[in-house]
Amino acid sequence: MQTLSKLLLISIFLVGSFYQTIAQLQFQNTSLDDAIQKAASSGKIVLANFVSASCSRCDEVANKNFAIKKLHEFILKKCIPLRISLDNKDRQKFIDEYNPDKKMGIYFISGDGELVHVLAAVLSSKMPQDKISEFYIYQIEQAYSKLAEGKASLKELDEEWSKNPTDIIAMELNLNRRKSLGLATDSLLDVYVQRLPVDSLTTSRTLRFIAQLAPSLFSPANEVLRAKYPNFSKAWFTMDLPTRIAINKKVISSSMKKAIASKNVVMANKVANFSDAINDNKVAGQKSYYRQLLNYYSAVKDTLQSLSLTSFYYDRYYISQSKDSLLKNVAKKQEDFHNHVLKKHTDTSMLADSSNYKIIYNEIMQSYTGMLNNAAWYIYTTTPNPKYLYKALEWAERAINIYESPEALDTYARLLYVTGNTTKAIKVQKQAIILLQNENFDTTNYTNALHKMEKHEVLQEINQ
Repeated sequence: MQTLSKLLLISIFLVGSFYQTIAQLQFQNTSLDDAIQKAASSGKIVLANFVSASCSRCDEVANKNFAIKKLHEFILKKCIPLRISLDNKDRQKFIDEYNPDKKMGIYFISGDGELVHVLAAVLSSKMPQDKISEFYIYQIEQAYSKLAEGKASLKELDEEWSKNPTDIIAMELNLNRRKSLGLATDSLLDVYVQRLPVDSLTTSRTLRFIAQLAPSLFSPANEVLRAKYPNFSKAWFTMDLPTRIAINKKVISSSMKKAIASKNVVMANKVANFSDAINDNKVAGQKSYYRQLLNYYSAVKDTLQSLSLTSFYYDRYYISQSKDSLLKNVAKKQEDFHNHVLKKHTDTSMLADSSNYKIIYNEIMQSYTGMLNNAAWYIYTTTPNPKYLYKALEWAERAINIYESPEALDTYARLLYVTGNTTKAIKVQKQAIILLQNENFDTTNYTNALHKMEKHEVLQEINQ
């Protein structure tokens, strides 16, 4: 089964504590509009939990977190909790108004329907309960503090934009607000660029502002931004490296979405070439190039191209990587952590603490396993072709040899079963169930698969 997406999960590996919870948080059985009205009449704020369509365990983890007594009570006191589930009748309306990228997380909405704060992540349930409560309570308090800041609402900023089309400051405030909330900015940014005085388009300050909004490669704003490279370069390198990396990631993401939406392979290749060109490291650049093309072919459901590229990509960049090289990566990150973080800490006893090494080790090993497992799962659910299934079996075996997770064991067991090794498949599936039980997660899907294996029933379900 697929692992928790790293983009969605803040995964912190610490010694797990016994999970004492009360009944699950009772979300309001009401419409989005009614929840907003209740927030307005009660002086509370809507806490909308947007459920992931691709990460079922993310939802389970979030529910466990919400069930912690201290957090549960704080939410009921301060918020109108609303669950935007996969079958919620207002899900599309919520996506259109508040979550165009369909990111899993918590969205805080004021009584006047204004999105004021977003948390697009879920904390690992392996963290201590008091830390989990602390984190979420802080996020709720952040939402309330933004309500009290007295800033103009997006509605007011939109009205100002409409009434005063030459008010550059109003336009920039609007764009910055949307950026902070993860809302779309491309179309408004194009309007902003068109309305700018010609002479301002050469200033570092304006070019830096446009760049920070990460326009897609296919937008008029991007053409303006990169029209005169010396001017762009001067503005670009006034920003620090982490900021530039974050901007490029957003540019790649938004550009690939447009390529996928139009099913345009030429556009996809342009994005892939861009992701290659921005890397100083040749190997990393090529890896990024193929990763983007793989994302494209998978999204447009070009199965032939996707399977071929998946096989090439994971053999070249994952299977060829030895465990020793992974351990060297752990050691390098540990050294960086020691030099740049721990040495700055006044408590020198931390220098001898091995817990940070364990965190880094688990993070890298689980990430590697997760990527290989996701690839193996993709093949398992895409094709009955033995050529690819045996390839996926090899990846799944490597994945569990690096880091045993319930998801990776489940994938490995299913691939063993569909390639004819029923006895071993049953044994491995039982291991997966035990690991999942140890983490107090629902084992229904794993158990159902085990029963089918034991009865020699058809197990593999191909996604159409």
